[in-house]
Amino acid sequence: MRNLITVILFSIAVLTIAPGAQAQVPEAATMAWPDKSSSSVVFTSRVVWNMDKALDFYVQALGMQRVGGFSTADKSAQEVFLAFTDTPDSVKVALLQQSKNTEPLPHPDGYSHIVIQVPDIKAVLTRIPSAGGKIVGELHHVAAAKTWIAMTEDPDGHKVELLQRD
Repeated sequence: MRNLITVILFSIAVLTIAPGAQAQVPEAATMAWPDKSSSSVVFTSRVVWNMDKALDFYVQALGMQRVGGFSTADKSAQEVFLAFTDTPDSVKVALLQQSKNTEPLPHPDGYSHIVIQVPDIKAVLTRIPSAGGKIVGELHHVAAAKTWIAMTEDPDGHKVELLQRD
């Protein structure tokens, strides 16, 4: 029953994303989901221009893994879900690519970003440039929070703050 509900929800999402498109059975139907009887953060979504470049950044540089996703039958939209573990309580990052996007979308200036905790921030920072990302801030220590922090951008310009706890 849980898988049927998931397929129905993603079919609705696909039709909303690409009106008139037929949805394929999404592999997201087999993804680990939180208990539906309680509230939780499931994923944050990023619109990307080039899925391959985005996957290089999130998988190769940050170490995330693909845990689900779907494409419309006419290939006008593709969504890939990434997480560090495929467990029900893992927060996912959803990457959405639509064929109508022919160039990166503008990003508002401000504080909108995701924060990802990593065990070795220096090692991750060395992988960012080769995976198409940018390091946009110096690595610095926040003594009061007992953390190391660095601001980066993915290939589409989305801000990603890296955090390593002491």
